[in-house]
Amino acid sequence: MPQVEYKNIVNAPMDAVWSYVSVIDKWAPFLKGYVKHEELNDKESIWTLKGDVGVLCRVVEMKVNITDWDDDAKKVAFEIEGINEKATGGGTFIAVSQSDNETELTFILEINAGGMIGPVVNVLMKPMLKPVAAEMANKIKDAIEKEQA
Repeated sequence: MPQVEYKNIVNAPMDAVWSYVSVIDKWAPFLKGYVKHEELNDKESIWTLKGDVGVLCRVVEMKVNITDWDDDAKKVAFEIEGINEKATGGGTFIAVSQSDNETELTFILEINAGGMIGPVVNVLMKPMLKPVAAEMANKIKDAIEKEQA
């Protein structure tokens, strides 16, 4: 299962980072290939993404289920299940205060394509996950820092 972890330092206090990350509507559009998302309730949503993996291009719908929302630990964990494609996975956002005005934000993402071509897609996807995670994390960082300016 391809997995990536990306960390960066946000020049903002923990409360500002957590306030931003805890509102999915603020950062969801930063995900590469984002088309739309629909919140079904406070734990479930449907995400539509356009993905390019090698020569394959697909619009996929994923059900995202929040499995752990811990305001005290500043951590959100979620599971992903493909609706129109065989895929599973999950991820975590973790915010850790580094100082009064710096917060480390960690994003962990794993995804496993299934079906007949799943193994090929996983091999193609593995090197693409790190840049996707980095781009998203950096857009979140920039947005938070812009709000603080």
